Amino acid sequence: FDAATDPGLYLWQDCDNTTARAWTLRAVGGGLGFDSYVGNLTASDVLSPIGFGLEPNDTLDTVAGDTLVDFELRVGGTGQDGFSVDVPLGASCFDPTSLPAGAGLFVGRDQLVMTGSFNLEDLGVCQ
Repeated sequence: FDAATDPGLYLWQDCDNTTARAWTLRAVGGGLGFDSYVGNLTASDVLSPIGFGLEPNDTLDTVAGDTLVDFELRVGGTGQDGFSVDVPLGASCFDPTSLPAGAGLFVGRDQLVMTGSFNLEDLGVCQ
């Protein structure tokens, strides 16, 4: 993606990481005005996200021992915010609850366009 022209929420798995199911999320301004990308990720075991480019106006829930990560990432222009997280095997659900007008949700290398919540195992319905 081009941070200056491709607004959206981008989510992909790092397949080169053979020791964990590493996922990366980036909220990209893509030339839009400042707005919030809001959502959450749940899993069957503990999640420990590591923030990327976060400022005081961003929220990344990182309660120790939690199986839920809430986020509100406020970006605009060419900005990027996000996080990386190892997702344990088992049930997981990614739920983008609010995206700015003009921004999409794109998953994987091929940037599959998604809407609504989905599980990270097969991009199907959350269980």
